[in-house]
Amino acid sequence: MTDVQSYLETIKLKLAGSHVVKAVAIVREHASFGSGFLRARLILENDDFMEVTEYFVIEGQMVRTIEYRHQWMDPSGNALRKRWDNAEHHPRLRKTTPSLVPFAP
Repeated sequence: MTDVQSYLETIKLKLAGSHVVKAVAIVREHASFGSGFLRARLILENDDFMEVTEYFVIEGQMVRTIEYRHQWMDPSGNALRKRWDNAEHHPRLRKTTPSLVPFAP
């Protein structure tokens, strides 16, 4: 199993094991040498909907998140509760986050 695959499995296990997540549906997953992508739709315990997307690269034993988008909606999917996004065209949504996270596969 590559480091990318290990990181993807870790994300999926954490989502599935979270006490605030009722259901997880993996929409898209891609692993290649040194990079990966995951898009998942979550139903939270209060029946809210959340979509999470992450594109990352592995640099040695570190994970660098290149792009992310997390969107939290009401149960109907019509009202936005919160959004986290590092896209250049959404500068007001950008958060200061560490660009490298230690990871031990």
